[in-house]
Amino acid sequence: MNNDTAAAVFRRLIAAQLLRRIAGQLDFPDAELRAELAAAQLVGTAILRYVIKVEPLASADPEQIIARLAPVVQGHLTAP
Repeated sequence: MNNDTAAAVFRRLIAAQLLRRIAGQLDFPDAELRAELAAAQLVGTAILRYVIKVEPLASADPEQIIARLAPVVQGHLTAP
């Protein structure tokens, strides 16, 4: 399996299993976009923290990260 194939499989899995379920719970015409933006925020943070290990994010207190990310993610999912 090459990178393009793996990416396509991963994309289908994420779209079907996670993002569509989240979007299905949202009562907005742009629910899929909102779910994708929330996921992008979380996945991007995880990549920077755990894969690339960018400081100070990599060593930041998890509670501090949650406190800063939660309002942003909540905004993607619930703001008018």
